[in-house]
Amino acid sequence: MKNLLLVLFFFFVNTLISQEFEDYYKNAMKLINEREFEQAHQYLDSVYKITNNDIFYYERAVIYYRQKDFSGAIRILEQLMMKGNARVEFYQLLGSCYDFEGEKNKSINILNEGLYKYPNAGSLYYELGVTKLGMQERQEAADLWEKGIYMDPTYDRNYYQLTKFYKSTDFKVVALFYGEIYINISNDDNKKQEISGILFDIYENVLNSYQLSGEVQFTRYYRDFKIEDAVEYPFIFKYNEIATKVLEKINTKGEISISMMNDFRKEFLKSWIENEVDVFYQNLIIDFQSQLQKLGLIDAYNFMLLSAGNVDEITEYAQTNRNSIIQFINWQTKNRLNINDENKYFSQKYKP
Repeated sequence: MKNLLLVLFFFFVNTLISQEFEDYYKNAMKLINEREFEQAHQYLDSVYKITNNDIFYYERAVIYYRQKDFSGAIRILEQLMMKGNARVEFYQLLGSCYDFEGEKNKSINILNEGLYKYPNAGSLYYELGVTKLGMQERQEAADLWEKGIYMDPTYDRNYYQLTKFYKSTDFKVVALFYGEIYINISNDDNKKQEISGILFDIYENVLNSYQLSGEVQFTRYYRDFKIEDAVEYPFIFKYNEIATKVLEKINTKGEISISMMNDFRKEFLKSWIENEVDVFYQNLIIDFQSQLQKLGLIDAYNFMLLSAGNVDEITEYAQTNRNSIIQFINWQTKNRLNINDENKYFSQKYKP
């Protein structure tokens, strides 16, 4: 699940009644973060009796969830649901708890109820997709995560799941874009490293195939991209076309490395812009890369993006390019990828 504590912090800030409530909340978070769960339960119970604020009761459900006592969390959440005015987070956590308890239908029903009330909640599409995935309904899960991105493009976990989904399909180009978006907007360092490794693996497989056979295998159409396919998937067709020309230009001999992938990505960006493809297919990741290129930070960005693929190489790069890494990190902390309804990327964006 998305970092519930962070979500709840902003929720609570928006529902503060007094400074005293804020102090209560901070004390509770301190106990939870230190994993003093029993003390946190007692503290939250006493605060709830004083304040009668549901956020403190809800936090007890979060603790039960972290303790893997899903029935305890369900008991609290069902009581909160009966009071009405349930928040998005209530639906998400209850759906997840039902899922872990093996009550798939209850999970689906409560999450659909939440989506009826909050149709733009990316977190609920994510959770519903996770439940469907557990039922071996992979395509339905992917469709839900896609809807989640379309309705709520700033919610990160749908990109995470779809990167893993598309990496094993014929549309690895989509995995590359979704994965890069996820790394730029997520705060989960462990999952960002996982996605970094997936991106590295995709590039490595493509480069390896090109070295062996001269084929560019970003999509299933690498052998025979027919005109009807080009019409249906114009963005992917153009991506593959530019990628093929780029691989003919750069040095792809020798051991496959982050450095080779960096060369590919930089030349691809250059060719994409020179051919004015960005005019026809506006893409926030291409725009972001272009900004980094102008600032002289594209090398550091590419190496950091693919860092999980080769620890020795990224260590050596960091040692010899320390100032570039620091400059990039300082810039990135103030310039996160900005996603909105106008510039959002989703897999069906460029289809006619």
